[in-house]
Amino acid sequence: MKQEPNYRLATPQPDHIMVSISGDAKTSMSITWRTCADIKDGYVEYYEKCNEKLTQTAITEVFESDINTSNIHFAVLKNLKPGTRYYYTVGSSDI
Repeated sequence: MKQEPNYRLATPQPDHIMVSISGDAKTSMSITWRTCADIKDGYVEYYEKCNEKLTQTAITEVFESDINTSNIHFAVLKNLKPGTRYYYTVGSSDI
């Protein structure tokens, strides 16, 4: 019998990726995501269409729950241009 994956457990791949308002909503935003505890660092690459990619290092904190221990990563992107669409991806040097 094939066992279904347990989507509640953290893996090396980022999940639960969320964007939220941080400070002035016109010029900054926060990005938060989860990985398994093996992933020790994180970053966000972000850019405007057809422009150079910028990188922001994430802060990583251990999160312990009744399910398992995982890492929560978060990065604040500042000095964004108001009314501009940004594209982003999250990652780690560990994977």
